[in-house]
Amino acid sequence: MNIRHFAAMTGLAPSSVRYYERRGLLSSRRLQNGYRAFGPEDAFQVNSFRMLTASGFSVQEAIGLMAEPHDDAGFADALRNRQQQLRRQVALMQRRAQRVERTLRALDGPRAPSCAMVEVGPYLAVRASHGMDFEVSLENRRAIEALYELMGMSACCRIIDRAALEARTAAVQPSYVIAIPVCDAGWLPDEARRAAELLRLGRCVRFQRAVTRAEGKEGSSFAPLHRFLDARGLRLRDDAFVMPFFLNLDGRGLDIEVVYAPVEEAPER
Repeated sequence: MNIRHFAAMTGLAPSSVRYYERRGLLSSRRLQNGYRAFGPEDAFQVNSFRMLTASGFSVQEAIGLMAEPHDDAGFADALRNRQQQLRRQVALMQRRAQRVERTLRALDGPRAPSCAMVEVGPYLAVRASHGMDFEVSLENRRAIEALYELMGMSACCRIIDRAALEARTAAVQPSYVIAIPVCDAGWLPDEARRAAELLRLGRCVRFQRAVTRAEGKEGSSFAPLHRFLDARGLRLRDDAFVMPFFLNLDGRGLDIEVVYAPVEEAPER
């Protein structure tokens, strides 16, 4: 068959045929008159390549699978590995869609601060700083990279020292962490899990607020949380965990975030 027949049979544009030829996927014969002749085997090669890329293999991976001899078991192993990678991508996309939905609800909802009692599952958090000391980020670099690859399941969060909140200081200095729910931690490599600390949140006050970046560091911005705690006879049990919903891009608008403050009953005086 000539190039026009081959292009029609495979659904390729004639200009795309060179793409396959350059990668050694076609064995077309060049005739004396300068035209190229293609056979059914060439169409089979093209369709095999497309089936591999449709299964999620990259171009180079698909070319490698086609170039190297392998038995059914070897190909099945390659497919299983690809299946695992695709499941990870699906899980990430689902989490990202959920995050977009939560962010839109926060943007469309009221901006007044609100507090409520909630139960929060545990998180794994990898430290990027202790306050403004970011030296620990170098120690945890590989773990942080692994968490960033799972962004959607993971999130850039902050931890606010319990003592600073209890003292109701004029300013708070958060520490920065990358965190992931324990239920999703199975996607992390072992090294990243070893570098993480477990945050047992449990019973918390969920304090949602909309503040500028500068206001968020002021102790007075936590006044609604303190009023909620005082009115119910509660005290902080551990450091507060801050999860952003929406970060205003220029830093001057309002950031929407949730502060999870682990609590317990305050002792009677």
